[in-house]
Amino acid sequence: MFVLVIIKPDAIRRRLGSAILKYFSHASWKVVASDVVEAGDPRWSQHYDEHAGKHFYDNLIATMSAEKSEIHLLASPTGTVAEARDLTLLVRRSSGSTTNANVEN
Repeated sequence: MFVLVIIKPDAIRRRLGSAILKYFSHASWKVVASDVVEAGDPRWSQHYDEHAGKHFYDNLIATMSAEKSEIHLLASPTGTVAEARDLTLLVRRSSGSTTNANVEN
């Protein structure tokens, strides 16, 4: 089972990429593929297509396209769906809320 982790421009700017990956490797997840997405890359529009037309979409695409990001595919230690769900929750908890109303200051 795999989980996609995106290290967004603000984390790259703060040089947190390797610390973020170490965090997940301590849970025995392994990086099996990585890529750097350069500023202006049109793939963000495809990736976030499900949000097109929503009030935050234009700002999201502008933010993601402004600077480079990293994408990593992580593999679970045993390949179970439960592990993938657990990691997805861990990623969301460690990254903070993506809903403006729930973002902690």
